[in-house]
Amino acid sequence: MDDGFLNLMADFVSSINEIRDDDKRNFVFNMLEHTPNAFWIKRASRNHHLEDERGSHGNLRHTVRVLHGVIALCEATQEDSDIRDSILAAAALHDVGRYGIDGNAESTIPDHPFVVRLIAAKYALHCPGVDHILKIIEDHMGIYGEPIFLPMMGPSTMLHTVDYLLAQLPEIL
Repeated sequence: MDDGFLNLMADFVSSINEIRDDDKRNFVFNMLEHTPNAFWIKRASRNHHLEDERGSHGNLRHTVRVLHGVIALCEATQEDSDIRDSILAAAALHDVGRYGIDGNAESTIPDHPFVVRLIAAKYALHCPGVDHILKIIEDHMGIYGEPIFLPMMGPSTMLHTVDYLLAQLPEIL
């Protein structure tokens, strides 16, 4: 394994360890033990992700960035601990099903957010609040998903969030 991958993995694990609730953090690590190999080695989608996420380990790189963004957003909004931990857990797992339950698909499957629930069921993995975590994942596609999910956010919250995240961009990326 190359140093870039090892550094990415260290960052991934460190970000997951930001989950304060032991049950939710352990759920994430247990899910990752059963995650298809494709999650770790394949690219993120070509249409919706940054250029360097479109190559080897791109899906993992994308997930680490999402975790960084969620951590920053939770800091900006001072999200309470339980919700924060659910969002972090969802961020860590949101694309583990990108290539199907066994990781054999050649490209992103459109309903990949729902595959996460299938992986959890297949291996009987759960924790308190697991349905909330899985629902966050299932809704994460926003306007690109089926059904379309449009989160409600007021204009002041939008401006504050974008302003804060852009100020954090070098650390997030």
